[in-house]
Parts: sequence; C-alpha cells; structure tokens
Amino acid sequence: MLSIFSKLFGFSYMPDSGEKENIAISLLARLFQMGIILLFIFSLGVQLYNFDELKWSTILPNCLWQFSLMTLIAGSSFVLGGLSGFLFGIPMRSKNSTENQSAYSDNDNLVQVSDWLTKIIVGVGLTQIGEIPEKLSSLGATLAPAFYQENIGSVAAIATVVYFSITGFTITYLWTRIYFKKMLVTADNEIVKMLPSYLSVGIQPTDFKSKDYHAPSYPNKKMTASQPAPPDDPQKYQWGGKSENNGRKLSAIVTPVNWSKEYFNIELKVVSTDSQKPLNKKVTFHLHPSFRNADPVVEIANGQAVLNALAYGAFTVGAETDDGDTVLELDLSELSNAPTIFKSR
Repeated sequence: MLSIFSKLFGFSYMPDSGEKENIAISLLARLFQMGIILLFIFSLGVQLYNFDELKWSTILPNCLWQFSLMTLIAGSSFVLGGLSGFLFGIPMRSKNSTENQSAYSDNDNLVQVSDWLTKIIVGVGLTQIGEIPEKLSSLGATLAPAFYQENIGSVAAIATVVYFSITGFTITYLWTRIYFKKMLVTADNEIVKMLPSYLSVGIQPTDFKSKDYHAPSYPNKKMTASQPAPPDDPQKYQWGGKSENNGRKLSAIVTPVNWSKEYFNIELKVVSTDSQKPLNKKVTFHLHPSFRNADPVVEIANGQAVLNALAYGAFTVGAETDDGDTVLELDLSELSNAPTIFKSR
C-alpha cells in the first residue's frame, strides 16, 4: 500500500537522500498506512466480538465488507483533505522576478482560484467554528452503521474522518510546496531560457490550427505568387515555391519542446550555398499571420540568419534577402524529419 502511494506522489518512502522534506512526507505516508491497518484490525475485532452471533464462514466476508466501507470513508476523507492541502499549498508567483526575466505573462487562474477558495474556507471555518462539534457529532451518527453500533461506531467514524482528513491535508500540502513548486520552477526556467531568442525579434508563440484558421493573402509588392494561396496558409505559392534559389537556401528543423506537448520549436535558417556570394544582407522571414510579429527581420551572424519560433502546427514560410532580389519558400508540412503530428495540423 505504501509503495503504491509513494509512486503516486513521486517520492521514495524510504528516503536515502537525507532531505528533511522526504522524511516528513515518508512519516506521514506511514501514518496513512497505519490508519488503513488499524481499520482492518477494528473490522476484524468487531466480527470476533460478535462471534457468538456469527459463524466462522461469515466472519471473513463480513470483515471484508465492513473494511471496504470504512476504507471508502477513509479514502474520501483523505481526498477531501488532500484537495484542501493542494489549494493551501499552491505557491504564489513573484511578479517582480517574472517581469525581470522575460516579457511574457502566465495564466495564473489556478493560483487565483486557490486564493479565493482558501479565503472562503478560512472565513467560513472561523464563522462556523462554534458549530463544528455539533456537525462532527451529526456526521459520526450518520456514518456509525458502517463501523459499529451506537456510540462506539460514532466515535470510530469521527476519528477516521479527522485522522485521514488531516493526513491527506498535510501530505498533499507538503507535496505541493516541495515538489509541485519545483515542477513549476523547472518549467518556467525552460521557458525563460527559450524566450530570448523569440522575443529578440518579436516572435510570440502561435496556437493556430491550420485547418481552422482563415486569413487573406499576404500583401507584399515583392512577392512572386505563382497561384492564389490557400485561405489557411497565406504564404503558400507566394515566394516562388523554392527553398533554394540564387545561391541561398532556406531550411527548417522542427523539434518538440520539453515543457509542452502542444508546441514545437521551429529553427528557421537561411544560408549561402555559393562561396562566392556570402550572405551579408538582412533576411526578412514571412510567417503565418497568426504570429504577433509575422515578418521578423533577422541580422546575419556567422554567415547565416537564424530564427526560432514556437508553433502548434505546420505552415509555409517565406524569406527575402539581398534587398528583395532573392525570395525563398518552404512548406513545413513537407519536411521529412518533422514530427508527423506537427505536419498534420
């Protein structure tokens, strides 16, 4: 039971790292295990106490039936306490540190809901604190039949609810403060590391779905459209249809990002394929209109122009260089090494 529980929460119930946090959660997990064992002992004791009224063949079935009911009540109490612990434990984001590191903003709805619910729970608890004993007594009377008769069953029910609620609250609170916080920090750090390359040219992630997005064709006097562009891919057929032209080559590498299952990183690169004609002019990339800056201008560095962008699915990219004398076009859905799910969107 404990090993399953430890795997569920992602920590070792026999901590060897020496971390006090691991030890604290481990001890609480053992209390959870001990509570389950005590419920089984209680159930077995009740059946043996009534042995005169029962037969040997009915003791085990009755014991398991009663133990199942008590475990269900204990589990419900644990989950309720755990939910409260999670809400109380969600860390607040430091707005100053976020603003200093990047120009993006997080969706903090979960934090806001947690803050509201925490205040509501505390407020209601303080105003109704005088009625808690009466409510517990009423709850114990309701749950008593699952434990035993009259007063003993009521006391056992109340003890079970309180025990597992507190255990669930404490374990989940510590897990949220220790491990969930680390998960958020790790994810944020990954995003912050990647953002400078996007923000330097004004690129923002786009979540457009190519089959659902409809935009007018891109208006640019230097475009060499061979035919009208599809409404969901405005750059298609607008830049000559060649990824290599006039001694220049446009290529792309699409890779998943480790902090999201939805987005992909696109590394676009324009290089010279003619040693006699080095690339020394700025490159203007033409992306899907759903990007906040769909026409970023990239400086040449080490003989190449590199642009990173985040996208949900494939689209056609256009590029201009040599003061507009060279145009390139690349359909990302035709890349042989791109993820299949990216190309299908």
